[in-house]
Amino acid sequence: MSSTRSAPSPREIPSLTALRGLLAGWVVAYHFWNDALRLFPALDALTPLVARGHLAVPGFFALSGFVLAYHYTASFRTLTLRGVGRFLGRRLARVYPVHLVTLLAVLAMVGVADRLDYTLTNGGYSAADFARNLLLVQTWTPDFRLNWNYPSWSVSSEWFAYLLFPASVAVATRTLTSARRAVAFGVASLAASVAVLECWRPWPFYELVLVVPTFSTGAAIWWAFRVTASGRLPPRITPELCVAAAVVGCYLPVSGLNTAVVVTGSVAVIAGLARLGPGCHGAWRAR
Repeated sequence: MSSTRSAPSPREIPSLTALRGLLAGWVVAYHFWNDALRLFPALDALTPLVARGHLAVPGFFALSGFVLAYHYTASFRTLTLRGVGRFLGRRLARVYPVHLVTLLAVLAMVGVADRLDYTLTNGGYSAADFARNLLLVQTWTPDFRLNWNYPSWSVSSEWFAYLLFPASVAVATRTLTSARRAVAFGVASLAASVAVLECWRPWPFYELVLVVPTFSTGAAIWWAFRVTASGRLPPRITPELCVAAAVVGCYLPVSGLNTAVVVTGSVAVIAGLARLGPGCHGAWRAR
């Protein structure tokens, strides 16, 4: 199959949409937790959990990697300009309209604040940074700092992963030809994700470096599934247990270990839901 048009459309996995909602809620809680605590001080017991909300972003990257590998691996066994262009056009149509609207909303806010001589934040609002945001390349600089529409840094990093994805699939389908190879690649990518989260922050291009192994970890889940005929997960290993492990990981006092447990738990949830499909608990499939 040489283009996305000729590839069959795999069935949707509704449980992964539910997981996306949980990750999004975790990110929102992370950003507004100080305000929530002022209103409801009794929620402070949840602070260790919510404080690790930034780790939902690697979870999103891994989930995106799995979903795209699930839908497009068959399409990119042979690369064509038409197939790659169609894929990138669909990805851009998915993320850019909301990005543009929010960026323009921030532009209006900055304009009003400037008229009122009011400082919104200590972030940068330069014309050069606005142009980079407009082109979705704001994180493609060695010394990136949050600017303009802060959350869109993750969209910029994902766009970078999208550009690499077709060629990555073409290589993976020729090299990851056994479950052992695919699993080994996934484990190595997972380990690299944890290492980047813990160690790379002072180095350049952190946001771009982070997206590559986390995205690859998710894709490796599907690449392992597609070359193995094994059945369901062992009955005791369920997505619910993986979620519980990730929650417990947030409360571990050892720096680095909690990151490893949370990220591994998030990846295990993706694998578990994908493996079980409609056989997972009904709550995961609820709309």
